[in-house]
Amino acid sequence: MSSMYSSNLSPVPRVMPEVLANLNPDERAQLNVARRRSVEESRKPRIFDPKIRTIGVDKQALDQQVAEKQQKEQLEKEIDAMYAKQGLMFDTIQKMQSVEQARAAREAEEATKAFSLMNLKKENRREFDLNDPKALKSGSDVTLPADQLGPASMQTLNGANTDAKARLRAQQRQMREWIAQQKFEKEMLKKAEQEEERMYATQALQGTSLLTGVELHTIADRRAMAVAAAKANRELAMQKAKQTIETRIKEQEINAAEVRYHLTSPFLADGRLDLTQKAEGSLNGTGSSLGEGSPTSSGGDQATHGTLREGFKGMTREQRQTFLSDNFGMWRDKLEQKHSAVGEEKAWADQMEAQRRLAVACDRERNRHARRMREETVNKNLTLAKEQKERKDILDKVVYTNKPTEAFFSSFGTSTR
Repeated sequence: MSSMYSSNLSPVPRVMPEVLANLNPDERAQLNVARRRSVEESRKPRIFDPKIRTIGVDKQALDQQVAEKQQKEQLEKEIDAMYAKQGLMFDTIQKMQSVEQARAAREAEEATKAFSLMNLKKENRREFDLNDPKALKSGSDVTLPADQLGPASMQTLNGANTDAKARLRAQQRQMREWIAQQKFEKEMLKKAEQEEERMYATQALQGTSLLTGVELHTIADRRAMAVAAAKANRELAMQKAKQTIETRIKEQEINAAEVRYHLTSPFLADGRLDLTQKAEGSLNGTGSSLGEGSPTSSGGDQATHGTLREGFKGMTREQRQTFLSDNFGMWRDKLEQKHSAVGEEKAWADQMEAQRRLAVACDRERNRHARRMREETVNKNLTLAKEQKERKDILDKVVYTNKPTEAFFSSFGTSTR
């Protein structure tokens, strides 16, 4: 159709969209046939030219085809816009005609009813006076015309509502017009509300997508924080273990110093310096027995422990109280250390349990997500396989049913199509 409006390829004259819209189907078919023939004749020199066909493509022809295609698309847009405009105009005219027709029918019906009420009343019949139920009420003995009657025979008073029925009909007609206008306005408001709801649904969908992305980023950040917290906890555990080992080593050193003090105490040695020095030497590994000149070298138990049993005078009351208070303080410190260690171990166990539960929850969520992804992938693959099988069945059983014959192969080179 684009070649139809080309000035250098087709002899068919250019047809305006307004004229094309008013053509009948036969005229349009003739124009299409002429266009196609012109395009066919213009393509034959390019297609059957061996130089162009074997060496390269005519770029000028391709550019011209692109220009024709763009012109065709622009023309189609103009035609569609014209059709849409005409459709809106015809729709508006039809609505106006429908409203006018309804109004004319209503006015005709009202006129018919008014004529019947004005001219076809039963009171106007010749025999109405015989069937009038209010003959006695409305009867009058006045025989003269109303303009010849005096004040005593007045028939109509000031303020009497003589045209109540006509005014009521006018009010009813006006009420019907108002109701029709209100219906039209309600329809327009309904359409506007539907458009607002559609826009709100679109915005809600966009907001949901954004919220989903934020939640995914939040989950990833929480997972990274959990990994960092686990790493920090492991480092704290290593530091705790190191501190525990150092504390135990210090406690062993303190206990060894205390034992050394008791063994080398002047009190137990009863003030004898030689026994104290020997005990220190035995603890340090420099000697295992007392000197040869010691008077107690033959007393095996005394020489071993460095204490003179026969010379021990006992402990005073102050020494015993000091000893008991020191033991009680040591016991209390030991108990506090034990309670502190138990509390720290319990807190550490609680923290490790919380970390374990968090890791288990993360693993479960990751497994559930992976399972959902696998299920979605399987379902999608099954759907694609089903669609591919149906498409293959259609191609094999419906589309490619005719086998090519000799006439098909012999048709090549006879036309540009």
